[in-house]
Amino acid sequence: MNYNVFCTKSGPTSDIPLSPEHGGPIMCMDNTSDIIVTGSTDHGLRVYNLSNGKQTKQLYTKQYGHTEWVTTVQILPNKKIVSGGMDSNICIWESTGVKCITNTEHTGSISKIVSDSTGVFLSASYDSSVRIFNQTSPSSLGVLCGVHKGPVTELAWQSSLAVTGGRDGTVALWDLNNEKCILSSKWHSGQIAN
Repeated sequence: MNYNVFCTKSGPTSDIPLSPEHGGPIMCMDNTSDIIVTGSTDHGLRVYNLSNGKQTKQLYTKQYGHTEWVTTVQILPNKKIVSGGMDSNICIWESTGVKCITNTEHTGSISKIVSDSTGVFLSASYDSSVRIFNQTSPSSLGVLCGVHKGPVTELAWQSSLAVTGGRDGTVALWDLNNEKCILSSKWHSGQIAN
C-alpha cells in the first residue's frame, strides 16, 4: 500500500542537522512549515530555520526564560512561542526578540500545552489543574480543577470541550465555557501519559 497519498505536507529530502545543538537532551518540540522550536534540559529553547537547520533565535537569557527543564512548547498563530517547564512557569515569548511574559499561576511542573488557531491555549500541570490562556493576556482566563488527585499528564481539546488524563488514572471531560467537569472516571489503574 502507498501511504504517501495521505501525506499533505512535504519536508526536507535529506537529513539537516540543527546547529548549534542544545547543551542537554531535547524534551519537546513544535514546528510550522518554516521553523522548528525545541526545548531542552539546558533550560532554553532554540528556534531553527527548517530549510537549512540554522538557529535563528535562542530563547533564554539571565533575565527571561525558564530556570528548570523546558517540558512543552507550542508555536501560536501570531508566531509567538509559549513554553512550559519544570519550574512551574509558562513563558509567552515575543514573536521578535528574546523577551517573554512569565506566568507563575501554576504551582507544579507544566506537563503539556495545547493551542488553537485563535491563540487560545491550555496548560496542564503537576498541580492537578489545567489553566486557560489567551496569547494577549499574561494572566489565565480560567482554571479546570478539583477532579484529578495528582498531576495532569495528558490534555486534548476541540471547540469548547477538553479531555484531561492524570497520573491517578482518571480521565475527565470538561466544558471550557463554564469550567465544569461533565464526566470523570478512573478508567486506568496506572497513569495516563502520551
